[in-house]
Amino acid sequence: MQKILGLALLLAIVFPATAQSSLQWGVELFPNLSFRRLLPRNDINRDQIDAVDDMEQGKFSYSAGLIATWRKDKLGFKTGLTFVESGYQTKRTEVDLRDEVPPGAEDERTAYQSLFVEVPAEMLFFQNFDRKNQMYFSMGLTAAFNVDNRERVTYYFGDTQDVVTELIANNPQVDFGLMLFNQNNGNDYYDENGGRVVRHLTRLEQSERDSLANLVDNLSAETWTPLCETFYEAYRYIARPDN
Repeated sequence: MQKILGLALLLAIVFPATAQSSLQWGVELFPNLSFRRLLPRNDINRDQIDAVDDMEQGKFSYSAGLIATWRKDKLGFKTGLTFVESGYQTKRTEVDLRDEVPPGAEDERTAYQSLFVEVPAEMLFFQNFDRKNQMYFSMGLTAAFNVDNRERVTYYFGDTQDVVTELIANNPQVDFGLMLFNQNNGNDYYDENGGRVVRHLTRLEQSERDSLANLVDNLSAETWTPLCETFYEAYRYIARPDN
């Protein structure tokens, strides 16, 4: 490993210092689907690994960064600075009632996110087909620095949503609106605290009533529950004290 790092460092010094080498720089963006790799260990067997693997699935991830490439004839060297978002998520499963879960939650899904800053060091081998077309192979390594690891649990409500949608459907003489909690993620003026109106309280035609029920059906629990602020927002929305 030390020899490889030494070679990468040597190339990083030699190629930029070469008078006849050309420099190109740009931006790279790679969307991908990331998974967790499970390896056999002494404390778990293959069946246990397969059982865990069956509960997990990939999640959309990406990497983006600035790169610089030096090239001389058919050889090149590439380095840069890249931000990488990676991770995986569990499949939607039934909640364990022994855990502390929100009232009415039936299913849950956990997403695990890892953030990295990477510095690649790659040797490039170019092959020109003609003046406009070429291909290259790369071989190298990457130094990755873990910045943060995050975990987010999404809860799905079944019966609670069914009760609301049935209430909307069975009371055509009643007009409904809908408010949602915000993230409640801080105390600054620009943070998303309290709640918000996502469907105004107004007279509903049947198509609008169906649309509201569909909106309720597709809600997932991804926020906190700032009840006090949200009730105050609801009061201001209905009472209009400023008017």
